[in-house]
Amino acid sequence: MAVVSTLFSMVLALSAHSGESESGEPRNAITIRASAEAAELAEQLVAAFHARIGEKVFRVEVGPSSTNMELFLSKKAAMLASGTRPSAEDLDRARLKLGSSICTVPYAMTAVVFWMPSSRPELVLNFEQVRGVLTSRIARWSELSQPGDLIRLQAVGDEPDSFSAAMSRLYPNLACTKPSRSHPDHESLFSSLSEGPGRLAVAGLRSTGDAKPASIRVSDSTPPIAPTRQTVRAREYPLVHYVCWFVPLNAAGRLRELVTFSVGPEGQSIVAKSNAGVLPLPFRDGAPNSSAADSP
Repeated sequence: MAVVSTLFSMVLALSAHSGESESGEPRNAITIRASAEAAELAEQLVAAFHARIGEKVFRVEVGPSSTNMELFLSKKAAMLASGTRPSAEDLDRARLKLGSSICTVPYAMTAVVFWMPSSRPELVLNFEQVRGVLTSRIARWSELSQPGDLIRLQAVGDEPDSFSAAMSRLYPNLACTKPSRSHPDHESLFSSLSEGPGRLAVAGLRSTGDAKPASIRVSDSTPPIAPTRQTVRAREYPLVHYVCWFVPLNAAGRLRELVTFSVGPEGQSIVAKSNAGVLPLPFRDGAPNSSAADSP
């Protein structure tokens, strides 16, 4: 079950204002609409890009994934940055509305990780159990040979529907459940693990507080693999995916420059130092191409 999508999602949209805002940003800046998962890395890349070019041309705003996608499809957005790969229907709609082919450019790696309080026994999930938890077909800890009653799924997201939509794209043809609670950021998410019984968090390759990850077993004959920077970068951990830009081929100017910056040495150095639960790209020679995001 190869995963080539992510919980990360953000959209670049053009603003029609002029002058400067109270924060000193130009009012005609290109707005990066980012999900709660993506905003931190977006801000880091944009800040470094601004420092390099000596002017501010972007600003980052957090918005629901569904709104981000609609902005992209309505031509109000210049570029979509998402690890949750749009469906074939979405891409067809985008091509028709944008009048352009879409280029997919990966700029970071991450993973889907199941986090739980460190006081719990070690948890190993196989693929069927991953699917079961995400669809609520597995709803009790006892079904995972763990103490406790109901599994209370936690996630970072703008709203429960955003998480469900993202996970449904990660696992096509599954009616993924809504989390018991959506949190505005990772700090809130991981703090919640100790606030009540039965909580299981779905997040990327990062944690704060007293939490530990579940390992994933690919088959009965293979050992479980824990999500670490090493196993994700080597793609030994199975729930690995790329974070990608979805860019109209006719994109130009600062938009194209930001994409190029993000996959170049400076941008990848920022990704490597980020605490946003992402890793730099595994390939270093030359710029990544669109086919890399589609490989399993």
